[in-house]
Amino acid sequence: MYRIKSAFTIGNYKIDFCNTVQIESGWADLTDTATLVLPRKIVDVDRTIFNGPDAIFNVGDPLDIELSYTDFDPVTRFKGFISDVDPKLPIRLMAEDAMFLMRRFTLTKSFKAVSLQELIDYVFTEGAKKETRLNDYKPVVNVSINLGVFRINRGTGAQVFEELKKKYGINTYVKGNEFIIGFSYSEVNQNTKTFTFEDNIIDDDLVYKKAEDVKLKVKAVSIDRDNKKTTIEIGDADGEQRTLHYYNKDEDTLRKLATEQLDKLKYTGYRGSFTTFLHPYVQHSQPINIVSKRLPERNGKYYIAKVNTNSGVGGGRQEITLDRVSL
Repeated sequence: MYRIKSAFTIGNYKIDFCNTVQIESGWADLTDTATLVLPRKIVDVDRTIFNGPDAIFNVGDPLDIELSYTDFDPVTRFKGFISDVDPKLPIRLMAEDAMFLMRRFTLTKSFKAVSLQELIDYVFTEGAKKETRLNDYKPVVNVSINLGVFRINRGTGAQVFEELKKKYGINTYVKGNEFIIGFSYSEVNQNTKTFTFEDNIIDDDLVYKKAEDVKLKVKAVSIDRDNKKTTIEIGDADGEQRTLHYYNKDEDTLRKLATEQLDKLKYTGYRGSFTTFLHPYVQHSQPINIVSKRLPERNGKYYIAKVNTNSGVGGGRQEITLDRVSL
């Protein structure tokens, strides 16, 4: 039986035990979050922890979380900053990834015409002047698009990213020291792991459906160089809607792309989530194999939409939510 090995670096302190830790990470979420519940007495800390001038842990302190098993190399599963401290016992620390830094400043700027790359460069350059820790991070823009008119009125960097998602379907998330910016799956980790029902899938709510039994509608939106939108809808009128975004596609090309994506989304295979051990470690946007010794005809490859990690005195688990098949 594997024994959990953990390390938590919080500001100037490093501890190797906690009551519980929860991490939520998904490509559709702007911010990865973590919640750390500490025991009353922890290594190197013998003072009461509270918000105030003598506090040991403060909002803005860096927080790194390593979780693994003693038989495997350490894995950093979260890097971020404390966003809130609940000093009641047991002490609870809430944290956000580097998107936390994007909430620490405001900007005001009007662009008559701006590309996505130019906008992101502005946010990082001006933001780093106000929040210098942003200099440790760099943006990776995976789509070339002209946004046209864009206004920021005392908005945070995080609010700019929220507007990009709402108006243009452009997602932003943090991986390591990079802000990944683009349409869904413009950045994919191709390191495929395998999960087996009779081995390392502990529990699941997976449902296997045939493509013809799935009700789905695809709404495809293309934004041209003049910032005008072309929109089409295909699929089942009463189906669950998925919205896809493209840049500078004519209506015929947009319809073809939407049809291709509908075929990928309306697939025969599993939907839902499953629970597994802390190993093998996986991240969202990563392809995985799901296999069964009893039902090999249902074996398939999928992308991960979200990974929730939980660890504590009762053991460690990853809850993995599937997105769609990986072709």
